Amino acid sequence: MCSETGEDIGQLSGAGKRTGAFIIDSVVSSVVLAVLLVIPVILLVTNTDPAVWLAGYVVFNVVALGYRILFEGLYGYTPGKKLVDIVVVAEDGSDIGRKAAAVRNPVLIADNLQVASLLGLGLILYDEDEQRLGDMAANAYVVRT
Repeated sequence: MCSETGEDIGQLSGAGKRTGAFIIDSVVSSVVLAVLLVIPVILLVTNTDPAVWLAGYVVFNVVALGYRILFEGLYGYTPGKKLVDIVVVAEDGSDIGRKAAAVRNPVLIADNLQVASLLGLGLILYDEDEQRLGDMAANAYVVRT
């Protein structure tokens, strides 16, 4: 695939590899969250207060975002992306860096909502560059390695 500037940035990854990486990274970040926050997780599971559930949702998303921003910002991929051989790159094919990783990943909060995840998947399937909203905002592409 060539970027708008004519740079060859590699073959776009497609929805299947991205979904596989997302699932792997969700499991890994959930395990990290459970290890770091054993007591809050126990409280969350045994509590029916909506405020506690909302706080748990917020904490989960902060950990998941931090995980993705850290790995993509430093390496261009998360462990899940590495396992399925894909990487996030800038329009010119270079690493996206911390700033672009911080721009593209907050949209994952919306992607975790069932209806919004269909929008993200729909964009990947129907957008010529296979970009979801976060990719568009960061001017990033997910390509095969």
